[in-house]
Amino acid sequence: MPTEPPGLTLLLQGTTRAACTGDSHALDGSGNLVIVTLIQSTSNTPLMVQMCATGTNSNCSVPLQKIDPSSSVTGSLRGGTAQTLKFVPLNCGGPGPAPASDVSYIAHAVFF
Repeated sequence: MPTEPPGLTLLLQGTTRAACTGDSHALDGSGNLVIVTLIQSTSNTPLMVQMCATGTNSNCSVPLQKIDPSSSVTGSLRGGTAQTLKFVPLNCGGPGPAPASDVSYIAHAVFF
């Protein structure tokens, strides 16, 4: 997969489930910073977001944290250009209850 040039916005769509499973997104970024925005989700459900070096959950550019629809989080690129981005419900390492059903989302990631 080619490395994305700085400033490029990647549009992502997926679904996450109450059982802490769902889609993950393999990204190759460049630059030093990444901004991840949750554009929308089913019923405006807040989610947890995490982006780590591929193959690890400990070398994270964006550590696991809550993200609300229409909000962004920023992180410093860590662990190389190969990154995995995932969204999970609040019950998966966060403060909230499990959602009643699957949550679909649209997000984007920008590398600088």
